[in-house]
Amino acid sequence: MILNVSLLYTSEHQCRVSLFPTLTERTVSMKKNSDTLHNVVLVLCIIVFLICFGMLFNWYLDSKNEDKDIKEIKTTIITDDGNSSKLNKNTTQIENCVAWLEIPNSDIDYPIMQKKNDPEYYLRRNYKGEYSYSGTPFLDSKCNIGTSQNLIVYGHNMKDGTMFSGLIKYKDTEYCKQHPTIYLTVDNTVYEYELYAVCKVESDDGWYTFTERTSEETFDELISHIQNKSLYKSDKTAEYGDYFLTLSTCEYSQENSRLIVIAKRR
Repeated sequence: MILNVSLLYTSEHQCRVSLFPTLTERTVSMKKNSDTLHNVVLVLCIIVFLICFGMLFNWYLDSKNEDKDIKEIKTTIITDDGNSSKLNKNTTQIENCVAWLEIPNSDIDYPIMQKKNDPEYYLRRNYKGEYSYSGTPFLDSKCNIGTSQNLIVYGHNMKDGTMFSGLIKYKDTEYCKQHPTIYLTVDNTVYEYELYAVCKVESDDGWYTFTERTSEETFDELISHIQNKSLYKSDKTAEYGDYFLTLSTCEYSQENSRLIVIAKRR
């Protein structure tokens, strides 16, 4: 009887001894698999990061180069005869350029494009017509550059500070005081506009429908609407028959929000 117990003990002990290495091997194997998976995920994350960084860096360089090209091309588009500036519309270097926009002492200094048969053509194209995420400021297709009562110009609010991102600064009252004047060069004339209102509106706001001369009653309603929407109270007035320039860009505080800077022709 004692012998049987001893044999049983010995057998059980051997079983435990033989089982222990198996569990250890499995644990080591699982750890190796886990480490391998971790390394694979880490490598993939690094690759994705490098690709994204490269894309962002290329986009940044392209944006800055395009902005530099625009500044250089201005000397060709805008000529000065000693008395006044004028838009050289005979140039073939910028097709579909209808005006030049400038806000003194700011980064907003761009050609204004328009392609009536393709209203959003320049939404993602540079002034050459090539693909560009930044696009180029463009005039609403409903507007006629020489006659419309309200010229509406659209531009992207770019994170790198180009295009119409500078308009967001008009949310600051001090900036408004320091940048009250906007110039628009059309043909042989430089039009001077005075800041009238800065508003945050929806993308389908009624002001966007106002381009041509309307009834005096409708005009008064639109002006009242803008005064109510304005970020600042002002004693500036508008009369029926006045001409306006509206610069519009995205405003990211809420969905479908736009910031419009409205200026009145002097």
